[in-house]
Amino acid sequence: MSLRFIFGFLMLALFSWIGWDVARRYAWRVQLLIALQRALTSLETEIVYAQNGLPDIFKRLAHMEPALLSSFFLSTHRELLEGRRNLADVWYDLLNRPPLILYTDVRERQTLIDLARSLGQYDRLSEQKRIQLARYELEEAYQEAKQNDERYGKMARTMGVLFGLLVMILIW
Repeated sequence: MSLRFIFGFLMLALFSWIGWDVARRYAWRVQLLIALQRALTSLETEIVYAQNGLPDIFKRLAHMEPALLSSFFLSTHRELLEGRRNLADVWYDLLNRPPLILYTDVRERQTLIDLARSLGQYDRLSEQKRIQLARYELEEAYQEAKQNDERYGKMARTMGVLFGLLVMILIW
């Protein structure tokens, strides 16, 4: 009897943890989109007013952003200094590997890759417009992610606990 109770409790804890982890991913996506919008605002300011080169801008952004984006911008800085690949290829590779691929949608990655294709290719005004467009698209994705977090985050936590309880009941 006690072995069943211990196993049932472990199943409850396991499925509850899985539900909370799924909900955490929804919340992280919202936080990542906020940080990306903030980073694009800083990028726009640096390009328009500071007139620094892209590698220097990305190094500065790496020091201003949270860890997930910091490593993204620092890797971009290193790759651009090596000079073997263009910005779009670098961002494509960085956005399509963990952890960013886990927290971003295809549409968001495509928005950033499209932005990378135009950075450094046109005058400041055109780049400013492209950054503003990317920020607008990320704002739409943020609104959607926020709704998904509110809706599916709660559901994932609840379903994890309920499924754990179901397994616990079935074991007894």
